[in-house]
Amino acid sequence: YASIDQLLAVSSTLKNNIKQHIGVDSTVVPNMVGKEFQYRAHDNTNRKTIHLITTGRLIPEKCFDMLIQAVANISLPLQLSIIGNGSEKDKLQRLTNKLHMEDRIHLLGHKSKQEIVALLQDSDIFVLPSQSETFGVAYIEALACGLPIIATDCGGPRDIVTNNNGLLVPINNQHALEQAIIQMSSNLHSYDKQAIAEDCQNRFSSDNVAKLIT
Repeated sequence: YASIDQLLAVSSTLKNNIKQHIGVDSTVVPNMVGKEFQYRAHDNTNRKTIHLITTGRLIPEKCFDMLIQAVANISLPLQLSIIGNGSEKDKLQRLTNKLHMEDRIHLLGHKSKQEIVALLQDSDIFVLPSQSETFGVAYIEALACGLPIIATDCGGPRDIVTNNNGLLVPINNQHALEQAIIQMSSNLHSYDKQAIAEDCQNRFSSDNVAKLIT
């Protein structure tokens, strides 16, 4: 650290942690969203269910078990798609079966980037209740596809979530997570998907992030 000219951090939380623990100042330059992730307009007004989606490694820190339990507790017509593989996959499937939610909660396993984009574009809400995120690329990929997001106040998402694109909830708080899902599901009409996608590109596209370091 003594020999560097400049240190970059991907979030304000990381910047603060570096300063606190190492005593070095840094400049926040966020991660970039891939060009594949684009908004596509579609009309879901006649769909009878609200489609939630999440992506990530199936590990305890992502709290997918809490998300499954939350969806099971909500009486709204929800569908949840979970994309990803990991050590928790069998456990999460057993929990889904125990709750008799096989028709509403789907563990899709690994998907290609193109498949993830298509699934995001066809969904209504992105939810990821992580215990910790230095940044959270999955959130901005969802935003780039026009989805409002529900994230935990776990670090990186503080720089991503705004009043116009999503909700922040405390970590490890299932009740707060359920309330956020209910609130967003009941007010989907108030979120402008195209505006969400455009704001994401303005903040996290490669072209705009590059301007911060040139």
